[in-house]
Amino acid sequence: MQPILLDEVSMRSGLVFTASRKIPNRFLLCKVVCRSSQKLHRSGASMPNTINTSFEMVEPQPEPTDPKPRTAAA
Repeated sequence: MQPILLDEVSMRSGLVFTASRKIPNRFLLCKVVCRSSQKLHRSGASMPNTINTSFEMVEPQPEPTDPKPRTAAA
């Protein structure tokens, strides 16, 4: 059994909450992601990565905004 890393848990949680905006019914969301993951998965690939991809396909994560460049104070 692999240890659960905090980064993976928070990342998956963010994907779930973002996808739940598009599909608010959690049971339907689970069904959609499960079927999508089964169709997308390729042997030799990581199943957690395939599940994350399925969540991202439901509702893409917003792109991070670039920080505004700082200008020198006069």
